[in-house]
Amino acid sequence: ISPSVGSLGGGMAVSVTGEGFANHSSISCRFGAETVPAEVQGRGADGAELAVCVSPPSDRVGKVAFEVLSGESGVVVASGRYFRYVLDAQVLGLRPTMGSVSGGTVVSVFGSGFFDGDIVCRFGDEVGSVVGEYVGEDLVLCRTPSHWKGVVSVQLSMDGHSFVA
Repeated sequence: ISPSVGSLGGGMAVSVTGEGFANHSSISCRFGAETVPAEVQGRGADGAELAVCVSPPSDRVGKVAFEVLSGESGVVVASGRYFRYVLDAQVLGLRPTMGSVSGGTVVSVFGSGFFDGDIVCRFGDEVGSVVGEYVGEDLVLCRTPSHWKGVVSVQLSMDGHSFVA
């Protein structure tokens, strides 16, 4: 499964690869005790079948068993994986706090709840977004895009969609 980590708030699109998903009229994903629908997407680049489900919210941090179930019978068709819930990401500080208008400045984003997902750093609303580099649960590195002189907000996303400032 990818990613295998998500925030307590849920909403993370989780991709599951395997075989035989299309043989069932419907499938679902179970995160611990919570079951959510899944959608078969066809085949991935490696030729394996691909399904996507969205992680439900959780009230506690930690690992939960992850399984894929046949929709019509509820029989487990894939198991042995885990999904880890972490605290919602929070940005606490940046260094340096300024850089060149031509871009390329590496900014250390300090915080908590970071995980290795589809990390995106957004500089301002209109300036641009760049791929971030996961260093640890409390540090992500972002390289600034080129932009005009002035102050911009910096936002971070662990899933490429939901941003925190």
